[in-house]
Amino acid sequence: MSVEQPSSPSGGPPEEPSIKLVTDEVFERRLAWRRMRSGALKVLFSASAVITVGVSAMTLGILSKNAVVGLIQEGYSTLENAIIGSGMTVGMATAVSVPLGMLAGIYMSEAGDRTAYARLGLRCMSTSSAMSTLMQSILLFELMVVPMGGESALAGAAAYVPIATPIIAITTCKALDQLPKALEDTARSLGLPDDLITRKKLLAAWPAIFTGILLAISRIAGEAAPEKFTNGDNPFVSTDIREPVATLPTTILNFAEGPDPAQHRQAWVALGMLVTFSLLLNAIPPLMTKIFGRNSSDYPKRPSRALTITKNGLKKLRRSRMFGP
Repeated sequence: MSVEQPSSPSGGPPEEPSIKLVTDEVFERRLAWRRMRSGALKVLFSASAVITVGVSAMTLGILSKNAVVGLIQEGYSTLENAIIGSGMTVGMATAVSVPLGMLAGIYMSEAGDRTAYARLGLRCMSTSSAMSTLMQSILLFELMVVPMGGESALAGAAAYVPIATPIIAITTCKALDQLPKALEDTARSLGLPDDLITRKKLLAAWPAIFTGILLAISRIAGEAAPEKFTNGDNPFVSTDIREPVATLPTTILNFAEGPDPAQHRQAWVALGMLVTFSLLLNAIPPLMTKIFGRNSSDYPKRPSRALTITKNGLKKLRRSRMFGP
């Protein structure tokens, strides 16, 4: 079987394909240009990293110095009301946001491919997480503070819920979506109950979900705008959720605006407490991963988890009435 060669336009013999050779001079010039670009990008990236780390280290150093000086000179006795108030508001908001956000994330992960309502919910959660807290604070002021007749710790905790819930919901949804679908399909083909499959998926994705919960707590602990609109301030120690309480963000804002140098030092101390709290929260996930040796990214690499799901599911099926004792 012969293959026809393409003929020239004039009808003569076929033309030979032309190969354009690059001379050594052109090659060296191009290689030098590429090396110069590579070196420039390395310098740019290195300079960006040095500037970023340097600014962060300088900020942390100034904060640590002023916080330690303020703590030595002034103490923290005047911040007891703010510490208790922050614990109350953040604790109440966390108690509501964690189950609400996890349930929303589970629903969006399970029904996201089948219903438009779940996809709409995910978009709304993404929009809400990027929305300004000032807008949410004004809305909650009209919905809670005005009907209740005044500011309160309960209203301040409610102002934190729309901030923390989307973060937890999105983290839960994304963590569950990253798990392998093949394992879930295998478990369903074996007839395992949906509640058992969901529990095992939550167990596998728990490190990522827990990280999202800590991120949400760290986010709301430093928000001052919601508390200014809904909680106000209280110079005295109060544990009544129906009354205004002081929080660390509002105390920092009020003390920083005042003319008293002692209040300025107290503001540095309060700011140091918030930064320390955030650093401790950020140190928990790596510590847990190191202690327990488990990460959600290792889930596809562990066949023992699939075996655990199968064994537990079969035991539960054997004990059910449908399959006898």
